[in-house]
Amino acid sequence: MSLAAGEFAVVMVGQVGVELHVAVAGDDGRRLEQLAGWNGISRARPVLLLADTATTCRITITNHERQAGAFFVHLTTHRPAADVDRQRFTAFETLQSAQRTRQKNTKAALESAVEQLHQALTAYQAANDADGEAETLVTLGLVYDNLGQTRRAIECYERTLPLRRASGEPAGLMQVFNNLARAYDQSGEKRRAVDYYRQAVAQADALRDHKSGSILRTNLGYTLDILGEKQEALDLLEQAVAMARQASNAAIEANAINNQGLVYESLGLLPRAQERLERAISLYRQLNDRRSLAVALTNLARVHSKAGRLEPARLALEEALPLRRETGDRRGEANTLTGLGNLSVAQDKPEPGQRYFEQALVLRRETGDKRGEGVTLASLAATFTRLGQPATAQTHYEQALALFQAVGDRTGEANILYQLARLHRQAQDFPAACARIEPAIAIVENLRTKVASRELRSAYFASVREYYNLYIDILMQLHRQQPDAGLDAQALHVSERARARSLLDLLAEANVSIRQGIDPELQNRERQLQSRLAAAADRLTILLVRQAPEPERQAMREEIASLSEEFDRTRREIRARHPHYAALTQPTPPTAAELQQRLLDANTVLLVYHLGEFHSYAWVLTPDRLTSFELLPGNTINAAARLFWQACQQPTHDPTADGEALAQLVLAPLAHHLTGQRLVIIADEGLHYVPFAALPDPRHPGRLLVERHDLIHIPSATALLAQFQRTAERPAPKGELAILADPVFDVDDPRLPDHAPATTAHMNETREIGLKVAQSRLEQAAQHVGLIADAKVPDAAALTIPRLPGTRREADAILALVPKSRRRCLTGFEANRENFLTGDLARYRILHIASHGLVDNERPELSSLLVSRFDATGQPREGVVGLPDIFNLQLSAELVVLSACKTGLGTFVRGEGLVGLTRGFMYAGASQIVVSLWSISDQSTARLMTHFYRALLRDKRPPAAALRQAQLDMRRESRYRHPFFWAPFQVHGQWAPANSPANSD
Repeated sequence: MSLAAGEFAVVMVGQVGVELHVAVAGDDGRRLEQLAGWNGISRARPVLLLADTATTCRITITNHERQAGAFFVHLTTHRPAADVDRQRFTAFETLQSAQRTRQKNTKAALESAVEQLHQALTAYQAANDADGEAETLVTLGLVYDNLGQTRRAIECYERTLPLRRASGEPAGLMQVFNNLARAYDQSGEKRRAVDYYRQAVAQADALRDHKSGSILRTNLGYTLDILGEKQEALDLLEQAVAMARQASNAAIEANAINNQGLVYESLGLLPRAQERLERAISLYRQLNDRRSLAVALTNLARVHSKAGRLEPARLALEEALPLRRETGDRRGEANTLTGLGNLSVAQDKPEPGQRYFEQALVLRRETGDKRGEGVTLASLAATFTRLGQPATAQTHYEQALALFQAVGDRTGEANILYQLARLHRQAQDFPAACARIEPAIAIVENLRTKVASRELRSAYFASVREYYNLYIDILMQLHRQQPDAGLDAQALHVSERARARSLLDLLAEANVSIRQGIDPELQNRERQLQSRLAAAADRLTILLVRQAPEPERQAMREEIASLSEEFDRTRREIRARHPHYAALTQPTPPTAAELQQRLLDANTVLLVYHLGEFHSYAWVLTPDRLTSFELLPGNTINAAARLFWQACQQPTHDPTADGEALAQLVLAPLAHHLTGQRLVIIADEGLHYVPFAALPDPRHPGRLLVERHDLIHIPSATALLAQFQRTAERPAPKGELAILADPVFDVDDPRLPDHAPATTAHMNETREIGLKVAQSRLEQAAQHVGLIADAKVPDAAALTIPRLPGTRREADAILALVPKSRRRCLTGFEANRENFLTGDLARYRILHIASHGLVDNERPELSSLLVSRFDATGQPREGVVGLPDIFNLQLSAELVVLSACKTGLGTFVRGEGLVGLTRGFMYAGASQIVVSLWSISDQSTARLMTHFYRALLRDKRPPAAALRQAQLDMRRESRYRHPFFWAPFQVHGQWAPANSPANSD
């Protein structure tokens, strides 16, 4: 537009669903290359023009990265310039100059921008321009925020709020809400921050502004994480990532991914946290966002340190610190200095660490970062503890506790209470320790319930297991001082609170039909995702067995991870929509007296282990007595358990010495109290892997425990009581015995059309897949428990999934014990996924599965049983029954026998035990499950199972007694006397005490 000399004009430029870049150029030489103000997608901002001489001004408007949308341009004012117009124009130019200055993002530039903004503010106020005043105050608040002067930033935003309300501009009001929320967040007023964030999110959603909505959800998710609202934080951050991608904004996406990493870190999922943070760092490098890069590097360093990777942590922090200083991020500099201090202490350099902390504390206090001050004080307290100054450490912990309580950081509060309890315990002040640890546990119990995902809940609970360990130790030490106060019973109660909590959630959920009345579309989505997961697991198995290139395998693993997360989100939505789901409560752990009344009889002894840092403990419970024992520290017992576990798997090695060593640690101190025929064992940590049947009996030298006791394993007494309710409601069986055996796994199977006759090359295959696939996660998991040998050793047999002909003979021998009308057998092509999941196998009292088993120690949801992979015409079909499939079964079976190998193993989660196939069948309704701890040959498995079923069906023995008889029968044969051949099998689940509803043993 043309302006005569001395003319003034105002042009309104507005966004309609698109980001704009606005520039002004005039013939008189004045140029503003890129004006600030059009943040988001729905703002209308004025462009002010003033001509000293006659000129033509050109306003150039472009859309950001060719986004679809629209804009409008209105000429609102065109007149000879008055003094007030000149004041407004001067303020406008000064504001735009300050915006360009602050974009340099250095400390000097930010301080210069402050001076310019105060000049602009004065000019706008003199011109009575409320809109310009508000815009300047917002920008000034942002600069103060970047300089770490949070209180000044809040003052600017609070002054802006009435101006924005008066203007009625939703986008401008949303901006102020967000800025206030972030500033209050940084000053430690988290709940106030959440209120402002929620108001801002509502404005963004009403405007359908995906970019702003993503930013706000990213910020709100971060704050909710600190407040302990982990699940809502993750849900918001998932939404933020999706919205950022929809808006094609990599910077916002990186911020959301960075914050996801923080939540996963707080839940103890360090590999997942590392993956998210590394993705964020990659995006920040591409964007050359040095300030945000320093943030993510500091976060990644902390994750590396927690995982014991000190050198990568050092490199990340040393890269981050100069970036903090270059960009003037004083609050962030304090965070990085704290990280460097923690790293120095971890490297046994407490004095340099202390200096880093002191520098950080100065910055924390100057910037008003209360939560950050608490973090640094806690690190300083830990340093004084290492230096042997507990009184000074306690003082700093108490200061940190007050700060965390003031800002509402529940996770930080619980951690400080735990650290104070440790200090008191080390000082032998057990009452004071108890007073600190009890509120800490109350906090983590509360925070756990706010995580809807069972996997994340388990991970979080595992990360705070030390709290329960310490509480148990304190109670047991108090028991030594007050042996008649019932404190050992209280410690047993706490032990129950710390066990198998996600299994309890599952069983509580199973007793309510949470799918009743749910949207059919949601149920259909669940089924489709489950089917896609099964198909993807099937394809991954093929890629692993065929040694496909690593990029193909990795792509499939990523697809499975993505499907798993979507499947979990869908199930959370189903549970959340159930009208009664919110009313489901956690089962209350039983007291010792309740256990005695409801579970035990004169023939049954409950043996409970707890492995701890200072001491381990065992409780022996009979119908009329509770006796507790102090054992050696958990590290000692775990080491002995591993040696015995390994010795039992070497048929040429005598495990007697290793067994006696372990028995002296875990059985000898309580031997005289193991008087019952039936021993029910609740193991802990490494004891989950121990074949107790093969341990020497301390009461009878030269004899093994299996010779005098039926052995049953349970995850926890509370879970067992919850399982009673689950199994009491299962449908009545239609028959006695169903068997799935001898599936068709591989293209080389002779039963397929046009294949050569079978050979005997694999007659002694073990019932597992020979995965020899370098660098695969599944292979590493398998190697961890000895599923496979050294992956560097080539093995032709690993290229196929071998047939298990012994399972056919095993099935024939078992079937001969049951009338034809009461049995069902699926072998060959009939032993397929469809028949397993939708046929009538689940309707029999006993379900026997003889096939390959694969347990993933890192991702238990990938644990599976293999079934036939081809139909009778040779066409391939899905051949994997995964853990999610098993969870969805509705079993009539009282007993499930998994004669596949290592089916008793799974992911060991602290506080949960082994999470794998056993848990899946327990959830599906089975009373008892027979599983194996390691691989034995196909032939010897078949032989043991024949002995077992003869005792079970012909002699009418309960499952635990039948397994004991089978193991003793195997020991009588010289070729099978070694524990390798008979000891891995265990019975898990229920039995039939006099006062319980169970009837399976």
